[in-house]
Parts: sequence; C-alpha cells; structure tokens
Amino acid sequence: MDRPLQVGREMPTASITGQSTFDKNVNMILECLSNDAMGVIGIHGKGGVGKTAVMLKINNGLSQNGEFERVIWITVSKDVNITRIQKEIMEKLGMNVEDENTIAATLFSALKKQRFMLILDDLWEKLDLNAIGVPRPDPPRSKDCQRWEN
Repeated sequence: MDRPLQVGREMPTASITGQSTFDKNVNMILECLSNDAMGVIGIHGKGGVGKTAVMLKINNGLSQNGEFERVIWITVSKDVNITRIQKEIMEKLGMNVEDENTIAATLFSALKKQRFMLILDDLWEKLDLNAIGVPRPDPPRSKDCQRWEN
C-alpha cells in the first residue's frame, strides 16, 4: 500500500546567536510569502550570515501549516546539475523519471496544478527555472527581499 506523500520534510535547525535578528528575517520572509502578489523571493547574502538557518525554520513551518500543497527543499551547490535537481524534485513529488527527454515538461505539468514552495539552497549562480520545468507565477511576479539583516 502506498503511503501518502508528506507536504514537506521537517529538517533539523541549529540554535542561533542574534535570535532577534534571526526572528526578524524569518518574519520578513513569511510576510513576503503571505502576500498574494509575491511569486518569487530571492534571498542572498554573504556566506555564514544565516540564510540557510532562516530558510530551514521557514521550511519546517510551511511543511506543517498547510499553506502550500508541497514544500520542496533542494540543495543546489556550486556545480549546478539541472538533471539532478529535476530528479530530486520529482522524487519529492512521488514521481518517477520515465523519459529524461521530457522531464522538464513532466515537472512543469505536475507543479502547475498545485501551490508549491521550492527552496533552492546553496545556489551560487543564476538558475534557469524554465529549463528545470518550474512554472513561473501567473502573471509573473517577483520580489527580492532586500532588507536582509546580519
């Protein structure tokens, strides 16, 4: 018997020094996410400022609150491998890769039907979401949360 898919997976977080700044950043991002006009949020900053820790907290909250049908966490790293990213997303959606030539179209079709949160961690360069098969918001909306605090 197939077990039901989880919305997302809770991930371990570390204790954070500067908790009030951490909480401000979490709340700012949650505010951006609650805005219906928001489609894409970019979070950037120097290494070690706490971006991953903040997003782990958000991942864990969203995985439990039901606001999104799926919360998908992918660690990209310096060597971007689109096929690996596609396969990880499909795995987290409970899908099998049947034809690598149509994987982007298959992903696009599956994701277009649901409200999802895709968290791409450790991203070092621009990534073409269309090549992966990630649908853009309709109509396209984006915001770069530039109020990040250290």
